[in-house]
Amino acid sequence: MDSSILLLVVTVGLFVVLIMGQRRQRRDQHSVQSQLTPGAEVMTAGGLYATVVSVDDAVVVLRTGPGQESRWDRRAVARVMPPADSRNSSPGEPSGDPDLADEDPSGPAGRSPADGEGPEPGGSSPSAGDPPPDRG
Repeated sequence: MDSSILLLVVTVGLFVVLIMGQRRQRRDQHSVQSQLTPGAEVMTAGGLYATVVSVDDAVVVLRTGPGQESRWDRRAVARVMPPADSRNSSPGEPSGDPDLADEDPSGPAGRSPADGEGPEPGGSSPSAGDPPPDRG
């Protein structure tokens, strides 16, 4: 008898935890949907950052760049980003993350990929635009 009561209590407890999680998720999604206004910067569930151009009942139009607009289902918007002036740091200021403070922005060994240097000879396979190697 005692084991059946314990099983019932555990089952009811798991059910309550499941229902509470779904409610919280629904409330968070409703909060995001209510913040969708033209001009807001958002991130979609796929990780695309964009600016809201217009919103209607089911569709939001997002601008990803100059002249680049696309239509998305409203539910695809995962988060509304805070305004630029309220973010922790601007691009010219340190992020405040001690792990990133010593990092060189030009990459390993102080060189960036923009230096015009390609991979070392024999270090990688040729790209599709390169002619085949001379085997003669």
